[in-house]
Amino acid sequence: IIQDYVASDVGKPAGAQPDWYWCGSTTLWCLMMSRAVVAYSPNSNVLINVWGFDESVATGCGADCAGKIFGINPFAAYGDTRFPGIEDVVALHNKYRLLDGEDVADYADSAYVRSYVMYKIMFDAMAEVAASGQAMTRANVRDALESGYDSRGITAPIVFSASDHRPTMGAHIYTLDANGRFDYVTQMTLERRPEWLGW
Repeated sequence: IIQDYVASDVGKPAGAQPDWYWCGSTTLWCLMMSRAVVAYSPNSNVLINVWGFDESVATGCGADCAGKIFGINPFAAYGDTRFPGIEDVVALHNKYRLLDGEDVADYADSAYVRSYVMYKIMFDAMAEVAASGQAMTRANVRDALESGYDSRGITAPIVFSASDHRPTMGAHIYTLDANGRFDYVTQMTLERRPEWLGW
């Protein structure tokens, strides 16, 4: 597809390469697409959403994709200790790998961080309700969620309100280094515009 697109004159001069390709699919598809872009459109970059950018893309694309593919993650990469909250993630991960008799390298990835963040938001809200002595009801858990959540830098600020349950408007951007490892680029944050509410 990429090879045919670059050769075509659909919407551009034949042979022209776009600055960017977007991949908002699974990691397998984004890996295949990234390899094709490197091979057939080498002057282009690839921007990948959270569901298509993880360690399997880094491993599968390696040094060929260094500085050419960029992932949008609403959370920091596993082990990126520039964000203090990641130390908690790694400590919890290692504790349970050892308790389960597993190698600490198992599950040390983006999926673990994503799962941790989703679990921790709800766990902390429920713990807040329990500590207050209130009944564990939907309304009380919702109110606790709306009181705010501090991820200690793992994510951009997470804010829920009665009128807006978009948890965050920010994301961390990573690329790959020459060794095929995640390399932090920046954090971006969009405005919380009401017209962008919903899909």
